[in-house]
Amino acid sequence: MREKAEARFMGRFEKVPKRLVAQIALEKLTLLGDEGDQIIAAMLTGLTQMTLRDASENAKSVI
Repeated sequence: MREKAEARFMGRFEKVPKRLVAQIALEKLTLLGDEGDQIIAAMLTGLTQMTLRDASENAKSVI
C-alpha cells in the first residue's frame, strides 16, 4: 500500500503520511464489496477490543 501511496502522492511529501496509506487501503477494500465490508468490520472490532495502554484518552475516545 505504501508504494501505491508514494506513487500517487510523489513529490508532495518526503514520506507519505499513514492517513494517505490508510485511505488507499480503504479504497481497495471498498472495491471488494461485501467481503471488503467484512474485513473493515473485523478491523474495527479488533480496534475496539484492544487495551491501548499507551494511547491518550482522546485517542481512546475516538476508537
